[in-house]
Amino acid sequence: MGKLSEAEKKEKKRIAERRRRERIKNDPILYERHKQRDRERYAKRKAEGKVKKMSERTRREQKALRKYFREHSKKSYEKKKQKNKVLEEKPISLPFDSGALNDHDPLSTSQTLGMKSPINIISVTEPQSPINTFADSSVPVSPATSESSSKEESAGLMKSSTKLPVDIKEAVVKFYEDDENSRMCPGKRDYRVRNKIRKQKRYATESLRDLHKKFQAQHPEIKISYSLFCRLRPFWVIIPNVLARETCSCQTHENFNFVVSALYKHKIISESSPNQILEKNCCDPRYVSCLTRVCLECNNKRVTYLEFDNSAEIDYKAWEKQKKAYFKNGEGRITLQTIKANVLGTTL
Repeated sequence: MGKLSEAEKKEKKRIAERRRRERIKNDPILYERHKQRDRERYAKRKAEGKVKKMSERTRREQKALRKYFREHSKKSYEKKKQKNKVLEEKPISLPFDSGALNDHDPLSTSQTLGMKSPINIISVTEPQSPINTFADSSVPVSPATSESSSKEESAGLMKSSTKLPVDIKEAVVKFYEDDENSRMCPGKRDYRVRNKIRKQKRYATESLRDLHKKFQAQHPEIKISYSLFCRLRPFWVIIPNVLARETCSCQTHENFNFVVSALYKHKIISESSPNQILEKNCCDPRYVSCLTRVCLECNNKRVTYLEFDNSAEIDYKAWEKQKKAYFKNGEGRITLQTIKANVLGTTL
């Protein structure tokens, strides 16, 4: 017999460990002693502070541990479900005495080795047609099996009926890739790869909420929810953050966004964003003549205000620069910080 390889050694050790665990579980005394050692080991680790309670862990550790618990419970549930499914299958009647299998029974061999995965028994019979073998009238059919099969069939019908058409997916992807809704990055390394598909990065020009409203206006025949619209967003279309921003995000423009949001919140104007104000008061927000009020067609348009109380106070947020004193190396210093402050004012 030649020298065993590393893989064969590991497999042999794994089988021996299975047999040892099976022998311990079958012996009540050894199994109780094994559990007692586990309890003592856990108490010792807990006394040393190596085992933490859930309340003593950080939020990140709690999140990771709960995720592990969910995945473990899901695997355990799937394993039990597969085991019950095997047990509920139709039994095949053997034409000879089952006691003649003895030590050659593959099921008993698997139990001896402590294998967890079920092994199907292949009956040695005379050649028969597959229809007569499995559709025997003498084989009883359990009601649980028929009920589970009907549930699977109904679930399959429901799954196939709720499948999203391909043309809707293509329309959403094409909408996201439009230059009006997203801009392509010019860099050579600005790309993303998923499932061996390489695509150049694109940054959305508006928020997903505004893009959804725009999609509904352009495609009124397609009824799609906001959550589904977000899920169908291609992986190469990215929501820009502060670091990836190449457009203006200065204090003046951000404060204007806060003012518009506050006026819309108090029902003074009907537009909820600066983009809506531009679309309503300009022929085309991309034209400089419209933005500078030089255009002869839209220079007389103004923001329409609703009825409101001039004496009522309005609260809104604004970016402000404030001086802050601090100490460094025993010396007092002053720094200028930009913070988001709550402002209270009136419409006058």
